[in-house]
Amino acid sequence: MSVKETKNWLESKDVEVLVALENEILLGVGILYAHKEGEVTIFVAKPNQGVASKLLDAIKKRGRARKFSHLWAWIADENEASKNVFSKNGFIFLRDETKTVHDVAHQGAIFQYGLTMQKIEHTKEHYGIRDEALNFPMMIVLSFSYVCNALCPNCPYTNSTIRADYKDAKYMSEAIFKKIADEAGKFGAWLRISGGGEPLMHPQFLELMRYAKEKGCKLGIINNGSLMSIDKAKALFEMGVEMLEFSVDASTEHDYDIVRKGLSFEKLVSQLQAAYALRNEMGAKTKIIASAINQQGIDVDAVEQFWQPYVDQFQKRKYLTWGINDPQNSADETPYLPPEEKIPCPFIFERLNIDSRGQVMVCGYDIAAHTNMGNITEKSIQEIWHAEAFDFYRQKHLARKGDEIAMCKECPDWKYRSWHHNYWKLVENAEKTKNKTLHVKG
Repeated sequence: MSVKETKNWLESKDVEVLVALENEILLGVGILYAHKEGEVTIFVAKPNQGVASKLLDAIKKRGRARKFSHLWAWIADENEASKNVFSKNGFIFLRDETKTVHDVAHQGAIFQYGLTMQKIEHTKEHYGIRDEALNFPMMIVLSFSYVCNALCPNCPYTNSTIRADYKDAKYMSEAIFKKIADEAGKFGAWLRISGGGEPLMHPQFLELMRYAKEKGCKLGIINNGSLMSIDKAKALFEMGVEMLEFSVDASTEHDYDIVRKGLSFEKLVSQLQAAYALRNEMGAKTKIIASAINQQGIDVDAVEQFWQPYVDQFQKRKYLTWGINDPQNSADETPYLPPEEKIPCPFIFERLNIDSRGQVMVCGYDIAAHTNMGNITEKSIQEIWHAEAFDFYRQKHLARKGDEIAMCKECPDWKYRSWHHNYWKLVENAEKTKNKTLHVKG
């Protein structure tokens, strides 16, 4: 379009153009297309200068002044820079779309920012939300290692390319882990050492666990048992780790070879039994649990019966898809949260998920990190926890409109969340059993 045609177009449409200048140099332009129900476009001369964020702040003010309910932007899939800018500024991914430009189909995503949503307070009286999570997440789930020594068929990382996508950050760096531990320790929050692989394969595993305990964090370590030597177990007991979680998944060598491909059942039995005996001998405070996924081909009751004598608590896990696995592999599809009631998902109110790069995802379902709620190298965890991006999700769920968010609507695992049959209940029950065991021994 010519300059004259552009002027005529602007005069004929309800469009607001915001310009960022410095010493007469054009730094960027933000456009609010009011006639397109609040669509937003941003152009900047140089990225990573903060110009786009300032333009978006100005556009938000104009949107509020004009009493729009929301703003939105369509971003092409290949435009990662724009996706990051909009995500960092509180715009939430809603859905995928296909746009046709000059007869060429382009895939893209819709990002939306709510301006006038009525606030709903979340308290202990609403869905059991705990006071401990109001200021800071009760639990931070860390993708501590994307390296694993097993090829479990029920694992979404086995069935996807996610680990390959993290080849630049196979392990969480010391700097990122310590920043998380520094912040979490002040609140006595749990660090759940989990993620895309076997955490004990991290070359600084014991060193970083010790650092977190010294800072005041509670630690729950999920492991497959293959690397839990007696020396490692003793070190963890001595530093006061709260919970060791062994993913066992089978009660016979035959079944174990299938569901825990690449690992030794004999070694697992030996090392878990030794760790449990040592814990009792030391009188350590560490709780020990075993878990099994309730999946097709496995008698989960037999698994529980086999392992119960060697742990404080046994957990039957639902078979989760993570958006990757086949839900038909579940042996128990009974929901904890009836889907038709749209009860809020507890994950967005209690826990935070951080990958090895420091990026925060909206919840554990998004293990591929499609959502970006911020990066802890740029913002504090507390800032991210209280940011508009999380508030958007929480308000939608509290209003029983979580299914209006595309990712939540499509999440087949939402129904397996629970406000009652959860991690905190598991901790409580394991603590009671451990205390009885140690008391009897004493």
